[in-house]
Amino acid sequence: MALRPSDREDLLAEAVALVKRIELRLPSGETVVVGFRRGGELSIYFGADPVFQFDGQQRLRRAFVGGQLLKAQGGRLVQVERTREHGRLVLVSQPLSAAQSAPLLASAADRLGQLRAHLSHGQPTIMGQVPPTGDLLAEIVDWLRTLPDPPMLADRPGIR
Repeated sequence: MALRPSDREDLLAEAVALVKRIELRLPSGETVVVGFRRGGELSIYFGADPVFQFDGQQRLRRAFVGGQLLKAQGGRLVQVERTREHGRLVLVSQPLSAAQSAPLLASAADRLGQLRAHLSHGQPTIMGQVPPTGDLLAEIVDWLRTLPDPPMLADRPGIR
C-alpha cells in the first residue's frame, strides 16, 4: 500500500499475489480494484486510499485510510507510522482505543456497503479482469454480502 498515488503500481497488471482480480469503474468515476489471493483473502483498493485487506475468515487485517496505515493485531487496530531515526526508517506502532477504532470501522463498513450496492445493481464498468474468464463480480458480491458490519478484526496483519 503506497503512501502516494504516484507510488502505486498498475494493480491489475502487477498484483500477481491477487490470483483473481478485477478493475471496476463506479458511476462516480472512481476506480476500484478487488482481488483474491490463493487462500481466499480479499483486498479492495479504492484508488490509493482507502485500501482494505482481509484474511480468509473475512476479518480486516490491514487498511490504509485517510493517509493512515493500520494493522490488526490481537483483535485491535494499531496505527503504524513511518519515521526516520538516525537516517533509518523506523515503524512506530500505536494501538488505538475502541473509541478511536469505532469511526474507522464504521467508515470502512460504509464504503464496503456502498461498493456492495453498486455491484449488486450492476452499476460498475469492468475495466479489466485477471484471469479474463469467470464471473468474478458475482464472487465478490457474494463475499461482500456475508461480510460482518462493521468488519471484525484479525488477530494479526499477515496471512497464514
